[in-house]
Amino acid sequence: MGPASQEYRSLSNKVEAAYSRTRSLQKASEQIGPIADARGLPSREQFTKLSQWSALIEHVAYRCATRIGGLLDVARPHILQHANLDSEELNARLAQYWVTMHAMANMTLLSSEPAAGSWLSDMAAKVSWGTWTPTFPLLRERTLWLAVCAAHSAMAFGHKAVENYVNLASRATHPIKVFDALYGLSAIALGNPDICKPVLAELRSLRGTLKQRYLEHSVLIEAAFDAIKTISAPVFELDGSDWEIRTLGWHAPLKQGLATPAPFERTRQASTPRDASSV
Repeated sequence: MGPASQEYRSLSNKVEAAYSRTRSLQKASEQIGPIADARGLPSREQFTKLSQWSALIEHVAYRCATRIGGLLDVARPHILQHANLDSEELNARLAQYWVTMHAMANMTLLSSEPAAGSWLSDMAAKVSWGTWTPTFPLLRERTLWLAVCAAHSAMAFGHKAVENYVNLASRATHPIKVFDALYGLSAIALGNPDICKPVLAELRSLRGTLKQRYLEHSVLIEAAFDAIKTISAPVFELDGSDWEIRTLGWHAPLKQGLATPAPFERTRQASTPRDASSV
């Protein structure tokens, strides 16, 4: 063990020297900063530059997103417990909650490149889908920006996740859980045109089955099946004159892309973790 230990220390010293000489750690920190630091929104250029390294860091990025999700689940009950209080402490906790959620979304996007589909689908096959889906941690917050990130994640998981989503929808009773399953199926189908017809067939069958069951929130659950229309007519052109689009600040030439403050802030002001406390 002596020679091996000495060789390891020698290699370690050489690596450290290389770090110092090339400033590689500093450069890496500068690239990951806009993604990991939730106080800001990464631009298209910043995200594109980092995504070039996605094949190298996507596993770590998804692991980070998962761990952040666990931290948020721990913080959630404490925030809900004092949700009706107007205090500086609560405001600080809410602010921390949302910026942390934003960091999780960035990490999720970074690990949702098309090439990641193979290992993501393999991983999904080994995880219990009782309370977890690729979309639920982001979708349940009811903000447009996080929902976009959730859709991108579902598309990366691909067609192998269809069966899991269908099974989840068939046994779900809470409207948010049904919506999450149908949202994930819609994203996968729209990202994989070849499976649109099979997914539509599953959704129509599910719709008929759920109508035969007594569900407390049947009206909301029925509304979620607008997913059938979405998949059936995927071509939709945004009209820049629509006030919703203008207020979101989603414009094609914008360097920021979809990551504008409006879809995150506008919905956040009317939505706290209280909204999803039952799920």
